[in-house]
Amino acid sequence: MPEPTSQTVDIDGRQLKVSNLDKVLYPLTGTTKANLIAYYVAIAPVMLPHLAGRGVTLVRHPNGVGTDGFFEKRCPSHRPDWLGTVDDPGDRRGAIAACALDEPASLVWTANLAALELHTHMAKGRDLDAPTMLVLDLDPGPGVDLAGCCEVALWLREILESVDLVAFAKTSRSPESFREIAAELSDESSAKFHEKWVVGYGHASVAEHAVLHLAFQNVSRV
Repeated sequence: MPEPTSQTVDIDGRQLKVSNLDKVLYPLTGTTKANLIAYYVAIAPVMLPHLAGRGVTLVRHPNGVGTDGFFEKRCPSHRPDWLGTVDDPGDRRGAIAACALDEPASLVWTANLAALELHTHMAKGRDLDAPTMLVLDLDPGPGVDLAGCCEVALWLREILESVDLVAFAKTSRSPESFREIAAELSDESSAKFHEKWVVGYGHASVAEHAVLHLAFQNVSRV
C-alpha cells in the first residue's frame, strides 16, 4: 500500500499538516519533501541554537532545485498561531516581522513550505544594531571552482584567527559556493579585523581567485 502524500504529524505536541510528501525537491538524488522533513527533525538540536532569536528569511523552492524559487522575508500570515516572529531589518519603512524558528515543529513547518535555505540576520531581534556574526561570502568568478574558494577560505581563516575569531565553513545548496562565518564578535575584535583587512590585506590578490563581497559593520558582543 503506497504511503499517504499528506498527513498530520505530532512534533513535540504540535499538530502539523504536511502535504505533497512525495514531491521530489532534489532531482539528482531523488530527495523528497518527506526526506527533507525527516532531515530537519534530525538536525533540529544542532540547528535551532543558530537560529534562536534571529529573524529568518525563507528561500522556498516549491518545485525543487533547478526551478525558480523565491525569498520570503516576512513571515507568512498563514503561519501557525504558536509560531512567533522576530524583528528583522526591513526597508525604509522599518523593521519587519520575520519567522522565529525556535523549536523542531517550526523547522518541520518550513520544510513543508519547501524552504530549502534558512537565512538568518547577523543581529538578534532584540538588538538590530549589534550584529553578533561576521559573514564573508565567497562568490567564484569565471574559471574558479570550489577548490579555489577553499584556498581563499583557508587564507581568510588565518586572518580571523589572528584576531581571535573562530571561523566555520557554511555551505549553501549551490555546490560552487560556501561561506566563512565568525561568531561572538566584540568591538575589540572587529576593530582588529578591520585594521588587518584594510592595512594588511586590502590590496592582496584575492580577486585572482574569487570575487569577495565583504559587508562589514562595527559590531559588539550581545
